Amino acid sequence: MYLDMVLRLLKENGPSSDSERLKTIREKLQHLLRTSSSYRVQLLLGRTLEHGLHQECAILYGKLEDHDKALRILVHQLKDYEAAEDYCQRLSQGRDRRFRHRLYHTLLAVYLDSSLP
Repeated sequence: MYLDMVLRLLKENGPSSDSERLKTIREKLQHLLRTSSSYRVQLLLGRTLEHGLHQECAILYGKLEDHDKALRILVHQLKDYEAAEDYCQRLSQGRDRRFRHRLYHTLLAVYLDSSLP
């Protein structure tokens, strides 16, 4: 699976590696996590948390409908505000207005949370 390949490449190249192969495989893993439901979310979440794969963790928290944790990772750990807004837009597609309001309200609350550096 892509996760095993990512972990192997991280072990070989170190966590700060910016190898193109690692980047490509992580993108494929992220796409798979977003689009498939043929995996056990909790199991993969544990493995991604253990290895500091924050982007993947955010996707998995989204699958668990824990949007607050997903958005906190994107905003406060990765400081990827565009990804946080994309997350809300992607998850809002095909959902009712109330869901969209709650999700964007959660994003606003995460942005305004002054308890984090």
